Amino acid sequence: MANESLSQNDQVSDSFSWAEIYINVMLNIVLIFLILFGNVMIVCSYKANHALRTGSNTIILSLAISDIVVGVVSIPAWCYISLSGWQSSGWAYSLFKFFDILSASSSTLHLTSITTDRYVAISRPFYHAGFSSGLYHKIVAALWCLATIMALSNILVMPSFSHYGLVLLLGLILGCLSVITILNAGIFRRTMYTDVYRLRIIVCVLFLIKLRWPKNKSLYDTL
Repeated sequence: MANESLSQNDQVSDSFSWAEIYINVMLNIVLIFLILFGNVMIVCSYKANHALRTGSNTIILSLAISDIVVGVVSIPAWCYISLSGWQSSGWAYSLFKFFDILSASSSTLHLTSITTDRYVAISRPFYHAGFSSGLYHKIVAALWCLATIMALSNILVMPSFSHYGLVLLLGLILGCLSVITILNAGIFRRTMYTDVYRLRIIVCVLFLIKLRWPKNKSLYDTL
């Protein structure tokens, strides 16, 4: 009787685990469609509208391509691994690990570059206006090369030092998040000071206009 109850409990636990796997897979399939729809729209908008083909939007386009890689490769590979029993020595797991690290590193680096570009555009607008499209293409190429090096190093160079690869990836993400936070704080501070300065100018102009207008005349009489 005890053995039968244990076997029944194992069957129930297995059924629950497979149910969770199927639910996760279905949710990830929905996520794939959402990722592809949003990012394909960005790519189509960039291609259709010539006014959007600026240097700054080139980095955004590259970020959209990075997200498309997640929806086309990383998430489907994870679904396959989940349904096949997480065979960590198979080709699907290596493919998933490579593109997962590649997309995570690439997205983090792209977001950092976009924030840096916005900060330079606000803090030094005339200097930012001199940026050429070739410079942005070089930046995008450098971001992808660095992300590829991160992914390959975790798979080929450090297969037996997985903890060091994880620490390296987390260090990159935390470092980029720190830079993004600092630059966003600088953007907020500069825009706030700019708005206060503009408000002071408007108040001074209105005060001078009020002094210039006699109380017994209207605006049209003054003009």
